[in-house]
Amino acid sequence: MADRASLSNRRDGGEAMIRRPKALIAALLAAGILAVGALWAFTSASTGIDAATRDRLFKELVDSRSDEPKLGLPRDWHACVGGVARLADKNASRIECDTWTAQGVTSTLVALREGDAFVPVVESRLEVASEDGRYVIDVVGGPGGEPFLVRRGTTDEFFDRLKDAGLTPNIWGDMRVSPYRHLMGRGFTIASVGYWGTNIRTLGAADEIEMAFADVAAAVDFYRDQAGAEPALVTTSLGNHIALGALGRERLERMNVLAVVPVMDGLQHHLQRNRRENVEKREEAEAKGEPFGEWTTFNIYSKTDSGIAFDHSQVLPLHDYVPRYVGGRDLAFREVRPRGACSRIVLGNKDPRTRDYLAARPGRTKRLIVLNADHDLAKDDPQSVRSIFRDLAQCLVRQEA
Repeated sequence: MADRASLSNRRDGGEAMIRRPKALIAALLAAGILAVGALWAFTSASTGIDAATRDRLFKELVDSRSDEPKLGLPRDWHACVGGVARLADKNASRIECDTWTAQGVTSTLVALREGDAFVPVVESRLEVASEDGRYVIDVVGGPGGEPFLVRRGTTDEFFDRLKDAGLTPNIWGDMRVSPYRHLMGRGFTIASVGYWGTNIRTLGAADEIEMAFADVAAAVDFYRDQAGAEPALVTTSLGNHIALGALGRERLERMNVLAVVPVMDGLQHHLQRNRRENVEKREEAEAKGEPFGEWTTFNIYSKTDSGIAFDHSQVLPLHDYVPRYVGGRDLAFREVRPRGACSRIVLGNKDPRTRDYLAARPGRTKRLIVLNADHDLAKDDPQSVRSIFRDLAQCLVRQEA
């Protein structure tokens, strides 16, 4: 039986932010959900903020550290573990912490019990859908990535106003056009795993990726046991390699997997290339006192004698954090030979993570889809991405027949 409680912290849709750029900056600073480089460009180009104020905002952001969890899902999870999950029936393997609905989609924050620990999962389904045990496991990119969910308080009008303001919302957030809508529309629930290293929680320790493997393996095993069969997977960016490390190549190959923008030549190849190509840009930015790369806020947990506990939240640079997170793991996805009838690997031919692989292998297979896009496929070719998810949904339904 699931235990349920309503958390006190709520995310709003932020509709008023469209009309107040400075309020948008303040909200982004508070939520810590931005690339600092993007903030730098926004504050200087879109708001008329002078350079001194811009520099001060950047310094405050980078130096920020809080004893409170990051607002939104990270704080919801902290409340879940500190209250709902801790007080739940010791025999409960799945504990519901909170549920919210927006844009016709209901998301439920769930704690899966794994020994003395809990794995966070966000289950999202259409508001009108029944809980029939048909799940697709979602392993998002990271570190710093957010599990798939519908944001509290968002409305169709909110996204319409973004468009009216000349902004192009990412299709993942607008539930009317989200690729996941095709899966939910076929009755599937998206179970998105908040493994160690997403924006829900992080240890900030070397080789933290090993803990992510354990989280994803526990979540996949739970839903497999519930359904009596292996669930389908959607894995994105680093999520591909987390799933590979968690499940092993042979098991992954047998499952139905939509692998979106994996690093085919391996994580170490990516890290070395990224370091080599950006060394001059980084030195130049640091010499000018300007931000380099992407930064985001993490909930930092620490190990204690009694287990793992929240310590603080802090803005961290991904270009320094990611190599420490990955450690010596490589997990080259080119070694994976998917055999599931619905399995596909989707790459972008403009993606620097993909260029070398595609240049060395001009041939294609029916399981390999190459879009004219960079790493963010949905930004460059949203219609193709939605079509790929639609095909996955149709294929999974045929497999059930």
